[in-house]
Amino acid sequence: MMTRTQGTALLLLTLFWGFNWPVMKGAVNVYPPMTFRALSMLFGLPCLALGLVYFKVPFGIARAHWRELALLAVTNMVVWHVGLMLALPHLSSGRAAILGYTMPVFSVLWGLSLYGQRVTWRQALGIAAAGAGVWLLLWHEFSRLSGAPLAAGLLLFVTAIWALGTQQLRRSRLPAPTLAITFWMTVITTVVVSLLPDLCLGASPTIESFRILLGCETALIALREATFVHLPELPRPLGFRPPQQGSGGHKRPFQQHKGPDPPTDAG
Repeated sequence: MMTRTQGTALLLLTLFWGFNWPVMKGAVNVYPPMTFRALSMLFGLPCLALGLVYFKVPFGIARAHWRELALLAVTNMVVWHVGLMLALPHLSSGRAAILGYTMPVFSVLWGLSLYGQRVTWRQALGIAAAGAGVWLLLWHEFSRLSGAPLAAGLLLFVTAIWALGTQQLRRSRLPAPTLAITFWMTVITTVVVSLLPDLCLGASPTIESFRILLGCETALIALREATFVHLPELPRPLGFRPPQQGSGGHKRPFQQHKGPDPPTDAG
């Protein structure tokens, strides 16, 4: 049962979250999006640090848990902030906010598919309503020549990854306070966003556009090769879980195969 304090906090968070979208949209129209995100996070880090000091929360996280912290940072913050800054210039603040608000829906779906979380009839009704709303929004984007369906799809994807991160964070056994984990995830994200070249921001959200900008003939294959050692960490529904050693070459149900990039016609 939600307390009055929790309800007030949730209301304030919702109001500030909604107000945040038109502000961000105005900012990315003036500044390079990734530069704006890096600056906003650099200004926010001291505030987070002061919060930890005020509440007397220790900053330290043992070296043995740095890998888990990095993985949590990727799914909870890095993918979301990078994808948001790539997609937002192509969407209105209202459409972007609607897609961002689907995060709790994806969180329920992840909990159901990965962790056997029970879904009540109210949650099921909310999922259906949100799904219908997103479908109408994406259909509207595809039906307009001036729409940005790829940007909308990208934002929906990173929202789903963010939802996965919240489920992982809830179940994490990392022996550190949540505020400390949040602070260091923000540090990692700030570093990543600050190092990303603004050159990529001139690209449309397509593999071909990034392939040209990065000067890479096989973008997808290069990405898979670079991240191969981390693929076993991804959950099976994402379809990127290679066979483990000693499995006798048995192919898992969701295993993907490396194909040509760009894909060729089946016929």
